Amino acid sequence: MLLPASVSVQLALTAAEWNNAGMGSTRENPADLPTEFLVWGFGSIALLVVALLAAIIFKVKQAGVADEAAAQAMVDVSEAMAANEQKKKKKKAMRDNK
Repeated sequence: MLLPASVSVQLALTAAEWNNAGMGSTRENPADLPTEFLVWGFGSIALLVVALLAAIIFKVKQAGVADEAAAQAMVDVSEAMAANEQKKKKKKAMRDNK
């Protein structure tokens, strides 16, 4: 005689429960972590790694922009000092000619 589908499903569930009955009861036989916890855990770690990489990239780019600005400022100061020296020389030359 064939069993109805609901009875066979219940028997399968009962067999699965008996199979996992001893899981997690001892240190040698730990329970499996639910998949949801693993997904959330790895997702959180991945999000932290991405945020850390983004922060590092942002700081490196920011430092590069600051280096370029400092280099340009030094060039501007050098040009201004050279122009100032030229003015001083011209004024001295004009005073010497008078």
